[in-house]
Amino acid sequence: MLNHALRNILGETRAAIRRFPIPALCCLLFCAISLETFNFHSENARYLSILFCGCFWFIAVTLFAESRRWSVLKQYALGIPVFAGMTAGLYTTPEPMFPFWFLGGGLFCLMFIAPFLTREHWQGERIWVFSYHLWARIFFTLLAALVLFLGAIAIISSLKYLFGLPVPHDIYGDIWLTVATLFSPLLAMSGIPRRFDETEAAFPKPDRLILSYIAIPLLLVYALILHCYAAKIALIRDLPEGEIGWLVTAYACAGIAVWLASYSLRRSGGVIGFFHRRFFLLLPVPLALLAVGISVRIHAYGFTEERYALVVCLLWLLICAAAHMARIRNVPGMIILSLSILLMASSFGPWGAVAVSERSQVARLIVLLEKHHILTDGKIAPAKDTLSGQERSEISAQVHYLVRTKKLEHLRQWFAAMPDAHIHVDTRYFDVNRVMKDMGVRYSYPYRRDVRAFDFNSEILWRKPVVPVSGYDFMVNVPPFYSQTMKTNAMPQHMTLESDGGEIKLIVSYDPDEMIYRVTREDTGEVIAFMLRDILKEVEHKGADMYDYSRNGPILLFREGESETLKIRFIVSSLNGTFAHAEQKAHISSLGTVLLIKVKGGEKMTH
Repeated sequence: MLNHALRNILGETRAAIRRFPIPALCCLLFCAISLETFNFHSENARYLSILFCGCFWFIAVTLFAESRRWSVLKQYALGIPVFAGMTAGLYTTPEPMFPFWFLGGGLFCLMFIAPFLTREHWQGERIWVFSYHLWARIFFTLLAALVLFLGAIAIISSLKYLFGLPVPHDIYGDIWLTVATLFSPLLAMSGIPRRFDETEAAFPKPDRLILSYIAIPLLLVYALILHCYAAKIALIRDLPEGEIGWLVTAYACAGIAVWLASYSLRRSGGVIGFFHRRFFLLLPVPLALLAVGISVRIHAYGFTEERYALVVCLLWLLICAAAHMARIRNVPGMIILSLSILLMASSFGPWGAVAVSERSQVARLIVLLEKHHILTDGKIAPAKDTLSGQERSEISAQVHYLVRTKKLEHLRQWFAAMPDAHIHVDTRYFDVNRVMKDMGVRYSYPYRRDVRAFDFNSEILWRKPVVPVSGYDFMVNVPPFYSQTMKTNAMPQHMTLESDGGEIKLIVSYDPDEMIYRVTREDTGEVIAFMLRDILKEVEHKGADMYDYSRNGPILLFREGESETLKIRFIVSSLNGTFAHAEQKAHISSLGTVLLIKVKGGEKMTH
């Protein structure tokens, strides 16, 4: 039986390689590169992206050629030049991941529609049957890959445990990469249907139950929630939050996926038939929310690849709804084909996601820099940092985006007269703090314009092996306090100091609302208070300098206070939270402290 199974697997693998030789070669090379160094943020990402796109492109070309009965020569005459163009685009782009997500997704969708781009095969029923069989094969492959991986791990672990065989630590990762990038694709390719004229396929009862009692009811409930939210917006006349774009996108895409999955049951009764007839009628209100939400974000912050993707999704959803309402002959084909075309078109050219986002963000940055006379005649003139926190955040966001996406050409041109500027360093990664400092602007939290986060950990206390405490009797590392923003009460800490004259009991407490840190001596009632607001002003003033240890050296945040019997140095070991510019208020989420305590009066302390 085992021998028979192995012969079947080898036979299917040989058949897949004969049918899809170039995709199989792409999988082999992808596996080899992954085993050498799998890091999608390294230079290998460029080659892995090319191989991924090449695999799905040549699968789609082969399926298209088979449907038209082309010769192999004609098939490669179409496939190879296009692939060469894709390779050149992905190889020369500074950051290949952004065009890859669009191009890779478009080519994956193209695989499902490629055999039907002829008048003979352009039918919704045929597309559904082919897609159903292909998805079933993909899910089977995933299950087989998981079983194979777990089985191989179990065998290796048993050999190691029972016989003491030396097993390299990285063998488990290598096995998973081999299974995921070579075994699984070849197994999936072997199951791609060869017939493109089938119009019927048995729909399993478990799938019908999942659609009827889980997927569709959840989508209908979510649609009701979105409509209620739209009604709320209409009543209070308030624009939707930016996050609504991803919520609506997730709902609409899941809805279309379920609509396509239930296409063969569209004439049935019950909840499946109702959903198939009414789903697109439920889309206009969510799409209006998506359009308003994304337009507000783009107007306020410009295009990025992520916001561009939301615009593409909105356009695709409008095409899908229009195709259904126009009652065209092949709605499933139009849904898949339009998505594939939009994604591939968005991956290159001056209209693509990368080019549009770069133009948008550079234009916004130029306006901000020229407004504050930091950019004059196309050259950076470092300014004295008199900008407000809001203005620093806006400039930081634009620079952070350009550095993160490796769109550095404009920045290098602006710094051309400053050869020592950090932007000219020939390195794969850039320190945004230093780029901002070369502009004369302190770096500020880029992800929200109305909030700047701070996350301080004492360089001295955490990285120095020895800390001098001369002049004090005790060094107390107080457990961190967590504010109410973390749903945890700032509970008082009780501690006892032992001396020859007896015990001294202290209570250390923190008030997160008033941001006051208190040390209270129980027997005398003496209180030494430290105002965190003063320390936060220092944090706000120093800004990014707090984190640039290479230039500024270690920074110690501390205050001193005393009473009749105690002298205390209050040291901040860690401080996390945010500045809310709109409220002109700080919120501390966690506070770690160290106290140096001296008992006054000449009492002899025990050690």
